[in-house]
Amino acid sequence: MGAHFRNVDGMLMPSLLESFSTTYVEAMATSVPILTSDLDFAHSSCGDVASYFDPFDTKSIKNSIVEFRDNTDLRFDLAKAGAIRVISKENTWDDIANIVINEVKRISVTG
Repeated sequence: MGAHFRNVDGMLMPSLLESFSTTYVEAMATSVPILTSDLDFAHSSCGDVASYFDPFDTKSIKNSIVEFRDNTDLRFDLAKAGAIRVISKENTWDDIANIVINEVKRISVTG
């Protein structure tokens, strides 16, 4: 995937449902700016380092693509911010274990 991402100007992902996809992380890790659906799962993965559009509205998608095409600063800023975000979000195995343990504790208390 790295070779693929190095040969693109951006990633358009009009997804309607994601449980978890590494596509966002791979794009950020290779400094590829992201255009994606304005839905909770995308915001959770991308935060403020993506350009969002309404995936049910073709005008919204078109406007997002045109803005991306015409705005060099936007492309640069999203690529840079994405690369920074992916580094800052890295978890160690201890971090992941603690997240799982805390979630199990939460579920056992509330369940």
